[in-house]
This record gives sequence, C-alpha cells and structure tokens, in this order.
Amino acid sequence: MKIKSIWLSVFVIFVIVGCTIPTVTPTPTPFPDRRDVGANTIPLREKWRVSSGSIEHYAGVYHVATLSDQGLLYAAERQLVLANSQNGQVIWQTGYGGRADDLVVNEERVFLTNDYRITAYHLTDGQQLWQTKQQGGHRWYGLYLDDGFLFEYLLSSWEAEITHKYDPQTGVRLDTWIHPVAEEEAHFHLPLETIDLWRQGRWLLATAKGSDQVLWRLAIGSDRTTKPVLTDELLVFTRGVVEFDLLVLELESGQIRWQKSGFVSNAAVIGNTVYAIANNGSISTYDLISGQRLGDVEVKPSVTDTQIYSYALIANEKDPLLYAYYGDSEEILAFGKLA
Repeated sequence: MKIKSIWLSVFVIFVIVGCTIPTVTPTPTPFPDRRDVGANTIPLREKWRVSSGSIEHYAGVYHVATLSDQGLLYAAERQLVLANSQNGQVIWQTGYGGRADDLVVNEERVFLTNDYRITAYHLTDGQQLWQTKQQGGHRWYGLYLDDGFLFEYLLSSWEAEITHKYDPQTGVRLDTWIHPVAEEEAHFHLPLETIDLWRQGRWLLATAKGSDQVLWRLAIGSDRTTKPVLTDELLVFTRGVVEFDLLVLELESGQIRWQKSGFVSNAAVIGNTVYAIANNGSISTYDLISGQRLGDVEVKPSVTDTQIYSYALIANEKDPLLYAYYGDSEEILAFGKLA
C-alpha cells in the first residue's frame, strides 16, 4: 500500500518582540516503573540508538523531524542534523538561530522555519542556500510543499491566516494571501490532491480544493491534533491534551472508522499497521483497516523521567522501519525486522 506521510507543524508558541504568548505546560502522565511492558509480539526489534539531544517541539507532540532519501533530519539543541538512517551516525550538522518550528524536504533541499524566517539548505552537505527576511509578530510558522512550490503558513498575532508562496530554488516570494479569521483561530492548513484539510478552532474541516465549500467537519474541542498521516483514503492521527486518542478517518466523509485511547505520540503507518507510543512507554500496533490490536514493540530507553513529555514516531519504507524519539532519555531508537 502506497503511503504518503504528511508532516506539518501546529500550535507553535513564541515569545515575540513586544508580545509574550503564554506557554502551555501539560501535566505529565506518570509511567510505570517498567518501560518494557507488554508482550513483544511484533517482529520488530531495536537495531540501534543514538543520543539526539532535545528535539524541538511544542507541548511534546509537534516535533521538528522528518525522513528524507538521504537520511533522518531533525532539529535539536540549535543544530539541524542529517543522520544516516541505517545507523544513526551524523552525516552533517549545522547551527541555526532562534527556535525551529517546522521542517520539510524535497529531492535536493531542506527548508527550516526558525527565528521568524525560512532557511534553505542543500540536502547533501547542509550548505545554506538562501534565507528570507525575519517576519516577527506571528504565533507560528508552518511549511508545506505543493505543486513544486514552497508555502509558508502563518497564524498572525492579530488573528489572520497568512500564506506566502515561494520559489524553492531561489527563495523569492511569489504571492501572498491574507485570510481574516472571523470566529476561531486556524491552526493549520494541509492541501491534499482533491481537498484542503484545516484545523480551525474546535473543528477539523475538509473543504473542496481551492474553495470555501465545507465537505465535512469533525469536532475536536480544545484537543491538540498531531501530525496526520494520509494513506490511500484514510487519515490517521492522534488528538488530546495529555493523553491522546488514536483516530482513523475516512478522508472522503470524515467518518471515524475506528478509535483507540491511551497514547502519548503521533501515529505512524507502515503497510497496514498503525503504530503509536502508548502511555506505558511501549509502542502499540493496530491493523489499519479493522483497528484490531496486533501487539506491542518492546522499548527500553536509557533514562526514565516522568517530568519529560516528548515522544515521536517516524515511519520508513525500508528497514529500519520505525524511528522512535523518547524525550526523557533524549535519544532516537530505530526498530527493524528480525534477522
């Protein structure tokens, strides 16, 4: 099954010049003393682990990390790092200023929003290629690539949605759209092939491509929504405040196909299997179509600290199949097939 992973960054909190935005601090869920709980019934085992430092995130769920053809990319400790996906060793790293908000990559370039602007790097060696001017006064800075162009999606402190369109080769701004937010703040915009997906206020909305026509809406309330994964006609993500529910939606109708509870990370999908880090620290797995529980992947981080609330999963199309970030031990663990 062909999988298209959609990564986007939401709800980023800043301290902006002349305006302080309060930081949301969730109450952590205590973990059991044992982190290797659950039957290890899934044929995946740890292949390697590396110390990554603290990967940038907001509220423990929106992590600045992704996978490219060249390796694993992540922003941690003011360093943008490309690591070998087979062993975790650093290929290159380069420093950046401010805090990082989002990260996307194409075949040749890495694009990072940091310090109120976009910086482009060469994927092979990390050389900086261009950088936009600083744009202060916004609550968060998201990125997405669509139809060969780079888009920056901003939520302004004066409550308007601003989208900038760039030439990814040169960094030249090509167009700008400003959309006032009448009722609720919009938190992200995700363009897909046939629809546009929005998180706006207490709703997850799908609109016809390039139109304001609402196709369906799902009540989210005050929950945060993690970075979705689109696979065929299903949308997979987690939502919550401290603990998260795992949801699989029909993309065409917005109907919930199945839902589970008790997670602390985003969702990852490999083939017909959905993965999410459970609140006991193990990685739980489910059948994508039916929601049937398949088992657990055994995890043993180096350090357990229940005051750290930061976990993330990244799926791969080849072995190692899964990368798990544990913020309490500040390490990335790679899981692959049994030999």
